[in-house]
Amino acid sequence: MVSNLIVIGNSLSRVKSKIFFNFSTSFFLLSIFLLFSLNISKAYSHDSDGKMIEAVPPFPKIEFEIKDNSPLIYTLTFKFQNFNLAPVEGDLKQLLNSGHILLSINNDKKIIINKSSYELSKNLLKIGKNELFVMLLNSDHYLYTKMGAIIYKAKILYKE
Repeated sequence: MVSNLIVIGNSLSRVKSKIFFNFSTSFFLLSIFLLFSLNISKAYSHDSDGKMIEAVPPFPKIEFEIKDNSPLIYTLTFKFQNFNLAPVEGDLKQLLNSGHILLSINNDKKIIINKSSYELSKNLLKIGKNELFVMLLNSDHYLYTKMGAIIYKAKILYKE
């Protein structure tokens, strides 16, 4: 009877060690996959995404209008106070409260704009409700903030 208990005890410990081995192997492989995918996604994104910089008074403001001009595009027209658009490329001297516009569509697609109007392809929008967020970036692509809050304007656009 004692020998039977020892055999059962040994087989239980083998099962436990196999489960532990499978778990630790899976965990190790998952960890490597996650680290690898994070490094790849970092290589194909802006290093400054999500970084912020405090604007200086008088603080910038942004407004924008959306016009349905054709079956293929919407025209977005931007109006600023205390903000100057800067070229996206070239000799970028960092001027106070200057930079680019970041257009975010449904928190998915992001477009950097350096003109006071932009033709938005309707193909970038989904059928139904779309959320457009317009934010201000400096030349290093840091989001401008006012007292810690991102300076932005949001609008809802419905596409049929």
